Amino acid sequence: MNRFLVAFIAGILPAFRPSTRETFWAPCTFLQFRALFSFSKNEDKHTNSNRQQDADTKQKHIQTKTMKTFHSLIAGLRSATSILARQIAFPLLFLGAGLLLVQPCTGQSGTWTVTGNLNTAHHFHTATLLQNGMVLVAGGYDSNIIALTSAELYDQPSRTWIVTGSLNTARVIHTATLLQNGIVLVAGGYDSNDLASASAELYDPASGTWTATGSLNNPRVFHTATLLQNGMVLVAGGYDGDDVLASAELYDPASGTWIVTGSLNTARAEHTATLLQNGMVLVAGGFDSNFFASASAELYDPASGTWIVTGNLNPARSGPTATLLQNGMVLVAGGYDGNDLLASSELYDPATGLWTGTGSMATARYWDTATLLPNGQVLVAGGLDSNFAYVASAELYDPATGLWTATGSLNTARVAHTATLLPDGAVLAAGGFNPNSGSLASAELYTSDGGGELTLSAKLRGEHGKRFVALEWSPADGGSINVLRDGVTFRTVDDDGRAQDHLGTGRREVHTYQVCETDTGTCSNEVRVKVPGSGQ
Repeated sequence: MNRFLVAFIAGILPAFRPSTRETFWAPCTFLQFRALFSFSKNEDKHTNSNRQQDADTKQKHIQTKTMKTFHSLIAGLRSATSILARQIAFPLLFLGAGLLLVQPCTGQSGTWTVTGNLNTAHHFHTATLLQNGMVLVAGGYDSNIIALTSAELYDQPSRTWIVTGSLNTARVIHTATLLQNGIVLVAGGYDSNDLASASAELYDPASGTWTATGSLNNPRVFHTATLLQNGMVLVAGGYDGDDVLASAELYDPASGTWIVTGSLNTARAEHTATLLQNGMVLVAGGFDSNFFASASAELYDPASGTWIVTGNLNPARSGPTATLLQNGMVLVAGGYDGNDLLASSELYDPATGLWTGTGSMATARYWDTATLLPNGQVLVAGGLDSNFAYVASAELYDPATGLWTATGSLNTARVAHTATLLPDGAVLAAGGFNPNSGSLASAELYTSDGGGELTLSAKLRGEHGKRFVALEWSPADGGSINVLRDGVTFRTVDDDGRAQDHLGTGRREVHTYQVCETDTGTCSNEVRVKVPGSGQ
């Protein structure tokens, strides 16, 4: 099964290079990558001469009807039975060619440290931070490009992975959403038969098991899933195996069923979806029903169940990252515009509905990750660059300056990985794909170089009937530090190792405190404080 694909990825087949004008290396989408599997299974049905003939006759049709930048196909590619399948051939050209790994100079303010390996290599999987602080990894492809049912948990104190219950259905390029009750909902994706799936299931951290729940109304891959403020989950767009979708639906955890809601104005897949502070959902970019990169964006209003067109992205983007900043704006970075992989980034302002260009990354990125750090900066890591090389580099975006700066590089270049912010402020990068190693089981942690780990202690004090919490931490480097109560910064102070939270009089309260350096994002341990009511 998929023998041609596995051979190509392993580097057994010749490495094609863009050495002539007729050979153009166009980037691919998840859609292109995945759909290749379906026609690679038919490889034995065609002779070499038939493949060449098919390539010659279909080439012009693809050029005019789909992505115009794919203006030449490699003669050795397997024949395809559809226009879509022909488009999908390109990802293997750079996934299997063993391209050089790019590792720019060491970064300025953070380092990646190798941590425990996954029990099973995963790429195109999901990773979800649970309420207990563990990280659930589920599904994806293994080293043999077989869809997985396996799932495992990362335990940060021991820095090890623990096998947990397996999915009922193997799935790849699905979505995973943490519900308000602590249960994880996974939906859609490709199944073990390489078909888009409508199935969904729930993971219960208490029992470590998966339970089937209501199925989607449409099978979907490359869709998005967003937890709304009312506790429901909005799934939008995607690809059903034949068409790019405009439909959207809501999952109701109370009933375990999916309810059709208003359709997108533009069908799209491999787009982004971001929950805004006002409760609306911003969807942007992706590729449209003609498989062109899209610049359009729209807003979902949960109150009306309808979509409203908003300002367009400045370049069209398929597969960018999107991050909600602490100021309420949305940072979109990288992706593919239909011709090139992008280093540019832009900001969406919900107040105006407009996009504004901001600083560009040093490296174009696609299939990378983006993570909001506790200090408000955004960490991007890995991916493919403008030369379609796998990169280990990472960069930080500072909303205060609008600029990107280099930070420490990953130990292993990777794409199709996940990045998860842990409770202590570290970022866990797990799995992914690398041409030298194939599907990866390795994982690593990003921490900021802030003069060592921060250690926080807290003591309850009282004066004249009023209550306050005295916080002390070390080391203190004389810069500035964010003081967080229950995960929210309520004060920024000089880093002299001390701060107080004056609670005044009132009822009994329980709070969790943490401090994070503003310049590096290094965070302390969390301390839980029980505050009795006044007079107790």
